[in-house]
Amino acid sequence: MLFSLLIILIMFLMSLTFFVGLILFIFGRLKKDKNNKLTKVGLILLGIPTSIIILFLLLSLISEIFSSKPDEEDLVGTYHIVKVTQVNFDKNIYSKVKLQFYKGGRFTLTPTPNIDICESGKYKVDYKWDYNELSLECPASGFTSAHIDRGFGSFRIEFIIGDPDSGESIYFEKNND
Repeated sequence: MLFSLLIILIMFLMSLTFFVGLILFIFGRLKKDKNNKLTKVGLILLGIPTSIIILFLLLSLISEIFSSKPDEEDLVGTYHIVKVTQVNFDKNIYSKVKLQFYKGGRFTLTPTPNIDICESGKYKVDYKWDYNELSLECPASGFTSAHIDRGFGSFRIEFIIGDPDSGESIYFEKNND
């Protein structure tokens, strides 16, 4: 309740500052001297709440870029390995390994060293499990999970190899071709 009242007070003060600045700016422009102090003070008072609102909107946009979570349709596309940590892995096969997500919840994966998963199956996204948001179902061997790693404007699929504390991971990123 106190936070809501504080927000209302801040919004009221910003509105008041904006309108006082607008009035001062208009009166300053109506005077014969176009470079008077009234015009400058009006511009400053207009600029303060306007700048705060623009800054808030930019921060909201940046926050959305870093925190939005892709759904099953956002995953659709072709992925290749972009990074491997703590695993002995030949860099020459990065581009040869392909993870493909299709509409309707199906996937295919080129046989990949260190990732014990079938070549095709179904996938599902569920954000109630941290670091296991992506579930890949193989008809014969069951489920494998992966983490959706959010970056600046894009995301990567992280397969954790062995013990999660070991730091061994293989990252796939979507091709924008």
